[in-house]
Amino acid sequence: MAARGRRAGRSAAVWLALGAVGCVGQRVVRLENDLLRAEIVELRSKAGSGRAEVLPSVSPELLVAYLERAGLPAPERSPSGVLVVPCEGVNTRFRLSLQHFEREQVLYLAAVDYMDLEVASSSGAMVLLLTQLAAINYELVLGKFQLNPRSGAITLSVELKTDDGLGFRSFDAAVHQLLETADERYPDLLRAARGQGI
Repeated sequence: MAARGRRAGRSAAVWLALGAVGCVGQRVVRLENDLLRAEIVELRSKAGSGRAEVLPSVSPELLVAYLERAGLPAPERSPSGVLVVPCEGVNTRFRLSLQHFEREQVLYLAAVDYMDLEVASSSGAMVLLLTQLAAINYELVLGKFQLNPRSGAITLSVELKTDDGLGFRSFDAAVHQLLETADERYPDLLRAARGQGI
């Protein structure tokens, strides 16, 4: 009888201990769930703010804001809606032109007033310059040099698709890559236009 009472007492103590552990376990689980919910809410808000970085529609006001955020001077706006920013690198000066083609959903960025075919000192130098343009275009991943056959103007341009919006990070990377490439490649192109070897 005494042994049975001791066993019953131990069983009660075990059940009481298991119950206490169970309660503590439930409290820990509830606390963990609350922390996980808070983390999920925070992650969703961060993901939502990341999505807000890609704005669904492109407007001149958005481009002006993005240019300012990228550290560039305020652009001039032509009557046709083209934004133009003066740029000065280490090797040359030119203008950055921004034009959004709404129907095609393309933002066209170009280094204009950059170089002209007339800088070529001879027909041989012109061939060397055109060859150099083709060689550089083959190397470039972002942006291409273009020659306007009517005016002889040489530009460097990038086209960004905007059919699903325009994010600042993509805009900033494209603009700075364009500016750096235009400035870095200018001496090679100028040497070719003067008929000098590269």
